[in-house]
Amino acid sequence: MNPTNVPYQLLKEITDGFSEERKLGKGGYGTVYKGEHKNGDKIAVKILHTEGFDDNKFNNEFGNLMMANHTNIIRLVGYCYEIKYTTGLAKGRLALIATIDRALCFEYMPRGSLENYLSDEDDGLDWPIRYKIIKGTCEGLKHLHVEMNPPIYHLDLKPANILLDNNMVPKIADFGLSRFITEEKTMITKNLVGTLPYMPREYIERKEISNKLDIFSLGAVMLDIIAGPTGRFRSTKIPSLEFTNQVQGKWKNRLQTRRNGPLLEAYCQQVKTCTEIALKCLEIDRENRPNILEIINQINEKEDIIGEIIPMKHPDFPRDVHPSEPWILTSNMFGSVDILNCNTQFIARKQWFVVGHQDGFIRVYTYESPVKQVKRFKAHVWNITTLDVHPTEPYLLSIGSQDQIKLWDWNKGWECIKTFDLHGLAYQIKFNPKDTHKFAIASLKDAQVWNIRSSRHEFTLSGHGYIVSCLDYFTRGNQLYMITGSWDKTAKIWDCQRRTCVQTLEGHTDCITCVCSHPDLPILLTGSNDETVRLWNSITFKLEGVLDFELGQVTAIICLKGSKRVVIGHDAGLVITEIRHEKPAYQLLEEITDGFSEERKLGEGGYGTVYKGKHKNGDKIAVKILHDTKDFDDKKLQNEFGNLMMVNHPNIVQLVGYCYEIKHTHGQVKGRPVLVATIHKALCFEYMPRGSLENYLSDKVDGLDWPIRYKIIKGTCEGLKHLHVEMKPPIYHLDLKPANILLDNNMVPKIADFGLSRFITEDKTMTTKTLVGTITYLPREYIERKEISNKLDIFSLGVVMLEIIAGPGPTGRFRSTEIPSQEFTDQVLGNWKTRLETGRNGSLLEAYCQQVKTCTEIALKCMETDRVNRPNIVEIINQINEKEAIIGELPIDHALEKLPSHNNESVTLESKLPSHLNLNETKENHEADHHNSSCSKEKEEDREEDQIIPMEHPDVPIDVHPSEPWILTSNMFGSVDILNYNTLVITAAKFIARKQWFVVGHHDGFIRVYTYESPVKQVKRFKAHAWSWTITTLDVHPTEPYLLSVGSQDQIKLWDWNKDWECIRTFDPHGVAYQIKFNPKDTHKFAVASLMDAQVWNIRSSRHEFTLSGHVSIVDCFDFFTRGNQLYMITGSWDKTAKIWDCQRRTCVQTLEGHTDCITCVCSHPDLPILLTGSNDETVRLWNATTFKLEGVLDFELGKVTAIVCLKGSKRVAIGHDAGLETLASEGLQRSGEPSSPGDDHESGPCRSADGPLAPEASGDPGESDLIGGERNET
Repeated sequence: MNPTNVPYQLLKEITDGFSEERKLGKGGYGTVYKGEHKNGDKIAVKILHTEGFDDNKFNNEFGNLMMANHTNIIRLVGYCYEIKYTTGLAKGRLALIATIDRALCFEYMPRGSLENYLSDEDDGLDWPIRYKIIKGTCEGLKHLHVEMNPPIYHLDLKPANILLDNNMVPKIADFGLSRFITEEKTMITKNLVGTLPYMPREYIERKEISNKLDIFSLGAVMLDIIAGPTGRFRSTKIPSLEFTNQVQGKWKNRLQTRRNGPLLEAYCQQVKTCTEIALKCLEIDRENRPNILEIINQINEKEDIIGEIIPMKHPDFPRDVHPSEPWILTSNMFGSVDILNCNTQFIARKQWFVVGHQDGFIRVYTYESPVKQVKRFKAHVWNITTLDVHPTEPYLLSIGSQDQIKLWDWNKGWECIKTFDLHGLAYQIKFNPKDTHKFAIASLKDAQVWNIRSSRHEFTLSGHGYIVSCLDYFTRGNQLYMITGSWDKTAKIWDCQRRTCVQTLEGHTDCITCVCSHPDLPILLTGSNDETVRLWNSITFKLEGVLDFELGQVTAIICLKGSKRVVIGHDAGLVITEIRHEKPAYQLLEEITDGFSEERKLGEGGYGTVYKGKHKNGDKIAVKILHDTKDFDDKKLQNEFGNLMMVNHPNIVQLVGYCYEIKHTHGQVKGRPVLVATIHKALCFEYMPRGSLENYLSDKVDGLDWPIRYKIIKGTCEGLKHLHVEMKPPIYHLDLKPANILLDNNMVPKIADFGLSRFITEDKTMTTKTLVGTITYLPREYIERKEISNKLDIFSLGVVMLEIIAGPGPTGRFRSTEIPSQEFTDQVLGNWKTRLETGRNGSLLEAYCQQVKTCTEIALKCMETDRVNRPNIVEIINQINEKEAIIGELPIDHALEKLPSHNNESVTLESKLPSHLNLNETKENHEADHHNSSCSKEKEEDREEDQIIPMEHPDVPIDVHPSEPWILTSNMFGSVDILNYNTLVITAAKFIARKQWFVVGHHDGFIRVYTYESPVKQVKRFKAHAWSWTITTLDVHPTEPYLLSVGSQDQIKLWDWNKDWECIRTFDPHGVAYQIKFNPKDTHKFAVASLMDAQVWNIRSSRHEFTLSGHVSIVDCFDFFTRGNQLYMITGSWDKTAKIWDCQRRTCVQTLEGHTDCITCVCSHPDLPILLTGSNDETVRLWNATTFKLEGVLDFELGKVTAIVCLKGSKRVAIGHDAGLETLASEGLQRSGEPSSPGDDHESGPCRSADGPLAPEASGDPGESDLIGGERNET
């Protein structure tokens, strides 16, 4: 939260009128008071003296103070700057006299300053606390010197200006006040320098100020902490080495009374290192003093990781880690170490720890010395198995063996305020860190998510084959995930929003006992009874390493907050170790780019050079090596990577990695040997094979066709919307131009180089020519006045749109400035109409022309001189969507179309009659494959009307290629057809697009695999189902090399083509299966339409997980669809109804009625909120996928409906009938059927659950379809 301007009157009230009782201290520039609000919150109020301040600087520097956000810096929470005028006399004349009240408000530190805790080695604070204060003070000073831009020099660092919170965390105070004093005053004021012992000679004698002044002060403070206030004096009387040995010897004598072995040695090494650093900081010649980075590096390098094994007599225990202290809380089943039995948790806010016991009692203790029991109460009948503390509320969750979950409120005297019925054992419980009203438990074979406001769990994450023993939450970007560990030897990653498993982590050879997400590194850890801990990347979920200390089974893992250290519990004891997570190595980038060779160079810009990188596995990335210029604030560059990794959108180039490495080499400066630092910086992005939009801009008649240009315009707008609206905080591109819009293989635009302006120092952002790109794309307010806002990007977008529409030449941007806007729009529209009408006519031509006109008008509006008149990105997208016509076809330009051909010529399948491949065998073990399709180099005339394709044997299953404009069809007489729906509407058996194959199942139980590149060739033929007379259904896994097949009255089989089409698993559906389909959200699962229900299976299990029952006759078809982030299924049955199922709750939520004969096929439209059902009554019914209301009925009088498919990336639908195949555009969906009305007898009927009907009644005109403009009508 940013500091706020606090009224001076309010400050007087909360400090009792700045009373003496509230005074905390007084310095050269102000007096500090304790302020207490009515709600009990406390702050420190520093009333600044009026003399010596440059008020303009005082105001200007608040931006820097507000940016000082660090654990070891006192936080500015508010300020006051008020000018009051009173009447008085000045030189004998009546005048207004200004009085200025200034104040700074900081967080309140109840323990006061470090000055109160200084003592020598023999008593006072223990070494770990002193070491913590030293390290924290160094980290705070690093923030001021290195991470702040411009840096802040404290100039008054001393124990009195180092405050301590309740947990003894040090926080530097009064930093930067010198920045508010006039420069002349800074050099001479005695108040600024504080106590003389903390000031170096160059300042006292010559008034020289640099960051080495603070380093000297830090050395003096460190000696005070290590050896007490007399330490500095003693260090000047004897040689440095003798003093160091003396201090270390004193500390060893004190420490060995309670510690021995490697822990004692580690602490003594820390004492020695810190003493040596302190003495180095106190060097008279400031050139010999280290800088703060060198100090911290030396502490980290010399710091013993305390990686000793801590032997424990009874080590099998759960444990907790303190949120700020380096403390681990342990317990065991034999009651040792003061804590008995079962479970322990810190309640840091109260300085408590809470313990659950085998007798069912909970005991609460304070951990301040001496330890005292605060509360004892009976919580459960017996054996408390797990506890968790709410992160903000005064709540504790507890679970007893075979007992309820209980929620306790310690503010109400530990009253149990809610119980939850568990129905089985719980092994772990944890509050959701993003939505703290929810918590999860590991229970039996699943993880359950509950809400503390409800007595029933919200949902269950199921998928493990055995006990789920542990879980943890973690985030990736802004998305919440969960990791669960199971006795089935696997861990699973769950997307908590979609409630689906997104990855299974395999490799352990015994039960997984604990999982943990590292809070500061992208690492997940899993521990197992196989005695190992596995480290997984939390972004890619790839295995990063294995830890094996040979200490027995792993019992627990804890990551120490604010550290890379991890505590691992084994049978033999605890191990504390450090995880070293390396970023992508610069050497690796050199290797995959052939040493950044010229042959691999893709381009060069103002801030870097881009190379094509190719991994050994064939994967390609774009590597941008950033120039080593002064324009980059390197710390900001590193800090912003978290935001860059969060940018995830189809129209934004995806950042896949980065490199930031500092290498030191020996060199000379002014004849003296020094270490020279070289910084390597690189960004790694997904590789875009088509390059930038700049390569495709043209105003010629042979350039990109309109549908592709329109696709690029709309995609660019969607990407910019993500940056401006959906990113928090927003990202302004500031360099949007065709060279920064890249294109993938399917001509999908992706904005690149966004956000680099966020890495430039603020003053540079306003002036650098490199940042702005080509001057053509920048508005006047930036060029003339350096004003930056989101409207800068809007202006650039307008120029880009004009270049896409009219080209970059004289007919485009420059022409638009020479003639009136209306005349220019008409001219552009006329040019496009002339081009478009050569291949199109009727409503399609009119629709395209309307798009041209709308986009041109938007572009001109974006380029308004006054930025206030420019639309924002949401308004632009809304206008495009409102004006977009429902276009029945979006043909791909011939120059970009990939077709089943080995040459570069553009060919299409014959469009008048369907091409087909006869796969009937003429004799056993010998096949005569005939491809009867003729090919034409001339593109057939584009069609607007619905097409009817006569088919000799039309009873076809259907598949559609995921990226190409092809449909694969087959029938029971052995004919397979590949149809190109750009010129002809057609559909399929099953494509395996990744391999450029299609796969066909036959009546003889054989599966045949063909390549669809011309000429068609058979890749594989094998007997799949020995006892069936036909293969009834197939489905291809979306990512794995798997094919599912079902034979009539036979098993389901899973084939792996990477293992030469080996059958890797079989499933027994116990009856005929009519359709099979992989779950699109959890691809380890699939569903089968079998007999009178739908079964859901997991490919890792030989038994189905659950059944959706409710139909009263054969269920012969189904499809998955989503509503929001929730997965649903639609099933069709011979009972003439379709049913909607909530896949999470496994219940029917709606029944769709109206067909007068068996339903034979169902389909969910991928791009429209429409469900389609086909029937033997020869009709297709359209249902709204949100309200489940009837939208229309299609009847082409072509016989029974045999199949329906929605063409991906298009609004066209292909429908198979007895008499043939017909396709229609989205406008045909409305033209062919009248939408339902409330009185329609065929309106869908609700299937009610305990919560009532799922879908609300549709609002608005009941006669109006939700298919408006081909887009979703959001409700």
